[in-house]
Amino acid sequence: MKTSRVISRFRGELTRRYGREEAVTMIDGAQLEYNRALMEYCHLPDGVFWHGKKTIFPMACIYHQLHLNHPKEALEVTETVMRRRSESIGRFLNVLMAIPGMKSLAMKLLPRFVNRYFGPNNGFEVRLAREPDAFYADFTKCPYQVLTARMRCPELCAVFCRSDEYAYGALRGLRFTRTQTLGTGGEKCDFCIRRADR
Repeated sequence: MKTSRVISRFRGELTRRYGREEAVTMIDGAQLEYNRALMEYCHLPDGVFWHGKKTIFPMACIYHQLHLNHPKEALEVTETVMRRRSESIGRFLNVLMAIPGMKSLAMKLLPRFVNRYFGPNNGFEVRLAREPDAFYADFTKCPYQVLTARMRCPELCAVFCRSDEYAYGALRGLRFTRTQTLGTGGEKCDFCIRRADR
């Protein structure tokens, strides 16, 4: 059986809240469901399946277990763990941003990064735009929205949307802004990174 590290990251929070025995039961249940999801959705295009395997499937599976056992707390617990992970990514990025020249390099590489991991081959529809000190991406289709709906947890999509804010919202010398997301009923997910030190 394949295991997901994303699911395993919930062990500490679940143990703290519900005790070791119940935490293990929910983790094991989520891992079993995760393996079923890998088989059920194996027909997806490779780029879409990559996002599913890496993030969407495990988060949906542990959320299902939480919702089954603690429905009133399920979304809050899921977002708590996801927020910690996203904030740790933000801290790592801030270490990189402290390197001289890194902010300029990041602005140059963002379009390539988005096209490779968040482009049409990954199930996204996106329009990109550049200015000398800003990068814009408007997403009008997103596999996170599509797959969370198919996995009967559309409310989880908004949590994925907010993870961007936790990861990019406090970068030194860069400003992340967003006005709407697909997961919260918007017409698009608008994503802007702008140099804040000029």
